[in-house]
Amino acid sequence: MGTWGEGVFENDDAADWVEELLESTREEQLANIETAFAEVLNSTDYVEAPDASIAITAATLLAATRNPSLLEANEEKDQLAEFVQAWPPFESLIPVAVRALRRILADDSELVELWVSAGRADVPAMQIEPILTALVGDGSERRES
Repeated sequence: MGTWGEGVFENDDAADWVEELLESTREEQLANIETAFAEVLNSTDYVEAPDASIAITAATLLAATRNPSLLEANEEKDQLAEFVQAWPPFESLIPVAVRALRRILADDSELVELWVSAGRADVPAMQIEPILTALVGDGSERRES
């Protein structure tokens, strides 16, 4: 994974996925977002880093419908802001996004392992916590049952 920073959008997988998303039709965009979460949730043993990065990016876009400040400054910031503003509410995706984010933070996640090996074990939670806060509010729904 090519990574140039700690931000959600600061890796090749996220950047490529966002570029593809912005070039897609609205129907394709929704399918791409659903697929991003499904790739993480359907992994049976190990969540691969590219799948995790893309799911975090998709969850960030979903969360930005509630908190636009989650969009980081990047080349596509203006396009992402327009994209998010044009979205209808996708409330049905919120529980799926939350489950995918929890799965990424689990022990069997390559993304977490990569950050741990780089001496930055705090980065995945640092990326995901603000997204979860935007998606579920006070955090009471973040705890697993």
